[in-house]
Amino acid sequence: MGLQDQETIDVVDDDTIQPARSNARADARTDRRLNWSNEEDIRLVSAWLHNSIDPVEGNDKKSDQYWYDVTSTYNSTTKCDRVRYRNQLKLRCERIKKPVTEFNGCYARIILHNMIIENENGLEPIPLDLNETPSTSTVQEATISLIQKWKK
Repeated sequence: MGLQDQETIDVVDDDTIQPARSNARADARTDRRLNWSNEEDIRLVSAWLHNSIDPVEGNDKKSDQYWYDVTSTYNSTTKCDRVRYRNQLKLRCERIKKPVTEFNGCYARIILHNMIIENENGLEPIPLDLNETPSTSTVQEATISLIQKWKK
């Protein structure tokens, strides 16, 4: 029996063949690449923070369990067609970590530069030299020392 003698089956018209469905959320997913929006980045960071500072569990979870919790928290606030998987969230977190850290460093530097202290003569800027800085706060001292290291 050759290839030409075989019977052709029309799968589209056959009502008995149904695609396997694991869950409703996976069915709503599209095959095209989904770009990340700013809103999704904010939700991801919120889910990450929510699970990082959990007062009951803390951050003593294993990596797989932690990212499972982050994924479920993130997806609970996401539309069905924008659901992300654990590995997608981990990769996105790694990609945005460096720019966020750099921004935080710049922001802290600007805030420190613009911080003011009230004294008898009015308002005076905080000197950036560690030796001249009054020890009013451990946080200020640590920030100044970190800024000096960052300049190097």
